[in-house]
Amino acid sequence: FIRDMDKDVLVRVVRQLRPMLFAPKEAILSERTLFSVRRGICLRGGKVFASGDVWGVDMVLCNVHLRDTTTARCLCYMETICLRYADLMHAIEPFHKERARIRWAEVKLAVCRAMQKIGIALRALHKLSGKSLHDLSETQRVYLYQSAINEKFEGLVPPDNDVCQTRNGVAPTRRTVRLPTA
Repeated sequence: FIRDMDKDVLVRVVRQLRPMLFAPKEAILSERTLFSVRRGICLRGGKVFASGDVWGVDMVLCNVHLRDTTTARCLCYMETICLRYADLMHAIEPFHKERARIRWAEVKLAVCRAMQKIGIALRALHKLSGKSLHDLSETQRVYLYQSAINEKFEGLVPPDNDVCQTRNGVAPTRRTVRLPTA
């Protein structure tokens, strides 16, 4: 989403970039930060990152459960260029079109990540109970979606009478996610 920005906006974003140097075996932990490797090599989630590789694109996601928080570990001295989310937002603040573009990138990425988590939860549900999505009531589906996205799904969905119901059939003990009904 950054590469397609207007030239004036891109200049403002580039001014927010920060160089960072890491030592061998050092862990790279930085919340909501985009990293671009300039020199060196690191491991992150079983993948090797070298010059030109990037991670942290999901910094635009508001839901921490949808972000990949895997730690990177340097194999040698490593030089990166970093862009924090707050710095990106500061750079694009006066540009409505670019804010909309980043918001759209956030929505697309959030939907993809949420669907991945829901798919994992559905496979776990099927493996443990033999049930599929079609076997669940509306209330149970909402419970599954919420618990999967918030990483609280344990493989089983409680029966309808065990799910605390509110006016909308949503468990009040968890942060609710409004899903359109079919």
